[in-house]
Amino acid sequence: MYKNSKHTILFPLLLATGIVLGVMLGQLVGRNRAESQIRNIVNRSNLQLNNKIMQTCMLVEHQFVDSISIDSLSELVIPLMMKELDPHSVYIPAREMQQVNEPLEGEFDGIGVMFNAATDTVIVLSVIPNGPSAKAGIVAGDRIIEVNDTLVAGVKMPQNDIVKRLRGKRGTEVKLSLKRQGVDELVDINVVRDAIPIKSIESAFMISSNIGFVRLSQFARTSYIELMQALATLRSQGMTK
Repeated sequence: MYKNSKHTILFPLLLATGIVLGVMLGQLVGRNRAESQIRNIVNRSNLQLNNKIMQTCMLVEHQFVDSISIDSLSELVIPLMMKELDPHSVYIPAREMQQVNEPLEGEFDGIGVMFNAATDTVIVLSVIPNGPSAKAGIVAGDRIIEVNDTLVAGVKMPQNDIVKRLRGKRGTEVKLSLKRQGVDELVDINVVRDAIPIKSIESAFMISSNIGFVRLSQFARTSYIELMQALATLRSQGMTK
């Protein structure tokens, strides 16, 4: 009777132990399956279950057959999201942020010319007085043919690409090959880039004996100082209105 009772107790214990070990083994093997891997990725990212966009990006980054980074996926997805909001919402990549902020800062680094490239030829429209180009001898009407020995005229180069070639850190040098009216050969001029101011106040003058006129074309970090200086000048000339 005692032997039978012993087997009766041990058998259920051994069976339960086997079941537990089987479950644990099954879980261990299951971790290597695709479903388990996906679940682990989502859990590691600490994302909420309803965040479909980030979940999809993470899954593509870890499960796609080719190597791809989450940053490159974000650069593609975010602009599409912004387009669905309103006409005033836009995504600005980091590489373009400096150029976007230039008008707000009140200056940028460049050669100091205004040009037009609409006819597939870079024509200098004006030169900023006392700017780098003016000091180097560039004049309005010059046509920029080459920048650092790279042809930019007649090759349908986008204007943004031309701007990138002309701009650069202050103190650096850029070689321009110009076609000048009355000169048969190209004129080579080296221009040292410098800070180019962007003025908020385009003009300020008296329109009568006591009325002043100020044209504010844009808002920037320097706008307030420029406006106060313009008003002080006009008041010294008799402005009361």
